[in-house]
Amino acid sequence: FYAVSLQDQYSGTAYAQYASLMLAKLAVEDNDLDTAATELTSVMADAEEGLSLIARLRLARVEAARGNADQALALLSDVDAKTLSFAYDEARGDIYLQQGDIEKANAAYQQALAQMPLEDRTRPLLELKLNQTTSQKAEQSDTETSGDAS
Repeated sequence: FYAVSLQDQYSGTAYAQYASLMLAKLAVEDNDLDTAATELTSVMADAEEGLSLIARLRLARVEAARGNADQALALLSDVDAKTLSFAYDEARGDIYLQQGDIEKANAAYQQALAQMPLEDRTRPLLELKLNQTTSQKAEQSDTETSGDAS
């Protein structure tokens, strides 16, 4: 496979790092999350800051898929994600939602939407996530309120 060849021939270069990102993507598609995590971890360690931030975000999503939500959230915390901050917040919201914490998910989605460029093509999906968690929050509040009344 060309990506492995790139890694071997151009070790330590951006070519090898992009090959690792591709191998991680293919591993995720094959549900080989361990291999994906290994590839992404190597990119995080070796790449320039921008590429490292992308690898960190993808690794957080992989860790969440592996059931390591706390580790995923740790990867997204205390990082200056620069122009990717909205993507980090959205991922944080997805992980909170996976954990069943609607309130934190909603807050993360609100923060992501506030930072996301208006022209971003994924904005409608984020708006949908925010609307869903907002209505779930309202349902929880209604249930708690009606439970208090009885």
